[in-house]
Amino acid sequence: MQQLPPRKIAAAHLALVLANLALNCGLGWFLRSDDLQWAILLLAIFLIAIGILLGQTLLLAFWITFLEGRWLWQFVIPAFLSAGLVAACVLSAGVGLEESSLAALFLQVVLWTLVALLMPIRRVRGWRLKRGDGPLPSEHGRFRVSDLLIWTVIIGVPLALVRLLMPLGAQGGITAGLRVIVTLALMLLPLLWLAMLAAFEARGWRHSWLYAAGVATYAIAVTAIATSEFYHLVFDAFWWPRPGWLLLLHSISFSSLFFLVSSLVLWLNCRVLRIFDWQLVWPAWRSSPVRLGTPGQ
Repeated sequence: MQQLPPRKIAAAHLALVLANLALNCGLGWFLRSDDLQWAILLLAIFLIAIGILLGQTLLLAFWITFLEGRWLWQFVIPAFLSAGLVAACVLSAGVGLEESSLAALFLQVVLWTLVALLMPIRRVRGWRLKRGDGPLPSEHGRFRVSDLLIWTVIIGVPLALVRLLMPLGAQGGITAGLRVIVTLALMLLPLLWLAMLAAFEARGWRHSWLYAAGVATYAIAVTAIATSEFYHLVFDAFWWPRPGWLLLLHSISFSSLFFLVSSLVLWLNCRVLRIFDWQLVWPAWRSSPVRLGTPGQ
């Protein structure tokens, strides 16, 4: 691939960030409506917005964990970008500045928790995110004391943020809506992970029938679970005067869109990065680096 000038690469990254900000603002703008006739659709858009934010956060955690670069680009800018993405969505929805700040802090908890979960993969498996064909560090193996200290600090960040948010938030029981959001988010994470890896072209497994069948089976299973959660949430939180089968069709459609749109947005972000020669690689067990999924080549 022909090397692009640094200015064009920087402009492309900036355009990608602005596109995500525009998407989040658009979703927030749709959520401004208070028309009860569109309440079910607004609930679906709200859940899709959460899925997209989770995908963006996972990509930023991926960037923080596996990038080899200066600390400013690896840690500081992604953290501010994560806060900006959620603030753009929440502010566009007409929520106040204080609530938007709390939402941004909560996404920081999610971001650094994901970083803590990904850190062992970087150390033990040696995964790296890099541009071009430059050399990679070949060392990988067991956790050392320094790795454990870094991991402890990373885990401490979300715990400290949770402690900061607890006096400001409600400490009562978990509502039905929050339970549904957490359930959908946990089910979405594996699909986001697979979409991200597929976008970075791990050819050794992406084109296998076993992989495709596994993804399809998981997607069908989580869609069925999400349909049930969405169906019961509407009955608990809204008055539904129409036949139950119609609500079931809405639940199937919105649950499918939740997983599809969230995964597609993340996949498109990763594909843009891949176009500009960002690669996910690991050092081989031998001396030369190979692409993820092809350690035997």
